[in-house]
Amino acid sequence: MKFLVDTQLPPKLANYLSSKGSDSIHTTFFPDGHLLRDDEIIVIAKREERTVITIYSQIPSQ
Repeated sequence: MKFLVDTQLPPKLANYLSSKGSDSIHTTFFPDGHLLRDDEIIVIAKREERTVITIYSQIPSQ
């Protein structure tokens, strides 16, 4: 599985998932990643075919 971990969650989560064999990155991996808007995160996730892990129960879909 490929994951994109949202800013509100710790980068350690992405590291943990990677250590278990998943292709996982945290939003802070990207330049100014802590400032990415939801729509930008969705674009990245779709482009890279990643599932977004977030604390929010709903994020807008595009």
